[in-house]
Amino acid sequence: MNYPTFDTTKVMTCVLPCLPEDCACVVPGCVVLLSSEQASIAHQIKEKPLKVAFINGDLSHTYRHLGFKSLTGLQR
Repeated sequence: MNYPTFDTTKVMTCVLPCLPEDCACVVPGCVVLLSSEQASIAHQIKEKPLKVAFINGDLSHTYRHLGFKSLTGLQR
């Protein structure tokens, strides 16, 4: 069987400052404050097709994003 591969050389990690959890809300898109270096990187990749995952900030012990769906079979 031919499985797709995951090219780790094309993974980019970018820490984005966002609103604190108590100010969380649902908005169309993502609004963040970028440094000039981060803005330069965003400008360079703006026309490239990307698969993006935002991790952290949407889940805590007391808050669940409206789109969050629990996964079955997970243990703490």
